[in-house]
Amino acid sequence: MRSRSLITTLILAGVAACGGDGGSSGCVTAPCTNGGGGGPAATGFQSKTLSDGGTTYGYQVFIPANYNSTSASIPVIVFMHGSSEKGSDNVAQTTVGLGPAVKANASTFPAIVVFPQGPAIEGTVGNEIFDRITVTALDKTLAEYSKADPKRVYLTGLSYGGIRGYEVAYRNPTKFAAWVPISASICGACIGASTQAQGFQMAAVGLKTVPIWEFHGQNDTQVSVNDSYAIKTAFTGNGDPYTLTVYPSGGHVIWDDVYARSDLWTWVYQKSR
Repeated sequence: MRSRSLITTLILAGVAACGGDGGSSGCVTAPCTNGGGGGPAATGFQSKTLSDGGTTYGYQVFIPANYNSTSASIPVIVFMHGSSEKGSDNVAQTTVGLGPAVKANASTFPAIVVFPQGPAIEGTVGNEIFDRITVTALDKTLAEYSKADPKRVYLTGLSYGGIRGYEVAYRNPTKFAAWVPISASICGACIGASTQAQGFQMAAVGLKTVPIWEFHGQNDTQVSVNDSYAIKTAFTGNGDPYTLTVYPSGGHVIWDDVYARSDLWTWVYQKSR
């Protein structure tokens, strides 16, 4: 498995795409504001909260080191975590998947990253809360940070978060310029289908305008790669901008390799709505 650090060319390409200078201007004295005209924004990982149905949920937002120094708009990535990271500590969702990749390159990572945390509630109720708070966290981030680019918002998720991400993207296709699911499938029933196959077809129609690059391990014993092959058939047959990459010897946990790919991030940052 490759290093979790993103490749240097990824960072350079991403910063160039954002128009940033790669500097490290951050908020070092209190009080800090969001950079929307009231002072410099605090950079790095920032803890936030939102309310859903009268309950408060935490989420994290990573703000690039050059946020205050760049005059360019900045892309936004939304990351949906796996089932093991559910909870209420507002930390676990940053410890697996995209979080470690961002932390390893915190001084140069070129995007704002939103890390919602789904509650430790099983079944439909917990799923729907995770979906809603993901969208709410994104909307709040776009409103709070004036340099966030609403035309370059990207969604990615792994395992459980990849399955939930398919529904979030399906329900909100105009929000996202690209979608990157990893080790995931589509819950047909979650989007109103009577069968999984019908769900694949419905998703292909609903996501026709969203470029997708999906990743799966051939030896995944938790989410079958056969689902991704069937999704590919449905999506490409519908003319969707869809690509599937299968790791021939990969199992379920392939996300460190995926997020370390410079070609993935070059592809992502080129997408715009």
